[in-house]
Amino acid sequence: MNEGKPPTPFTPSRGLKVVDFVCKKMQRQMKHDVSLGGSWFKLFQRYDRDSSGQLDFGEMEYVLRKEVKIRKTEVSDEELHVLWGTLDADGSGQVSIKEFAGFMRRYAR
Repeated sequence: MNEGKPPTPFTPSRGLKVVDFVCKKMQRQMKHDVSLGGSWFKLFQRYDRDSSGQLDFGEMEYVLRKEVKIRKTEVSDEELHVLWGTLDADGSGQVSIKEFAGFMRRYAR
């Protein structure tokens, strides 16, 4: 999104672009990985690295950086925290499958 350029100041419209960008990358992963069978639930299970039934920030960050391959030049650490706040709808510090599915339904196109 921003490769080779100085970081873009964070604004609400930038936040929506980040959410859209991340959702598209996650959708691409889901569509190209036949083991997921197009299932958000299976995608969530893959992201839930400790099998707790909840995602924490570290799991999300690891998956987005290592598996989805979103570089810091595309989405900064600050923007990941804003994304996390959008995912963690109840502010518990954990994202449930219900929150994850709600996020994907709301933002994935």
